[in-house]
Amino acid sequence: MRARALGFLREQERYATVRACNLVHEVVEDAPLITDAAFLALHNIHFVAIGEEYYDDPNDKYYTVSI
Repeated sequence: MRARALGFLREQERYATVRACNLVHEVVEDAPLITDAAFLALHNIHFVAIGEEYYDDPNDKYYTVSI
């Protein structure tokens, strides 16, 4: 049997890692990848962060948050 690659976090482990950050007040689990103004208002979200290593093209639909 071949061993699986290590280094990937399961979903709940990712949530726990983000919750451990000092500046994180709340984690919205199962959030959609593409958000809109209604979702931001519903969850009282003032700031959205995403890693540049994944979405660094300003023309990409995932790059901006629709407000």
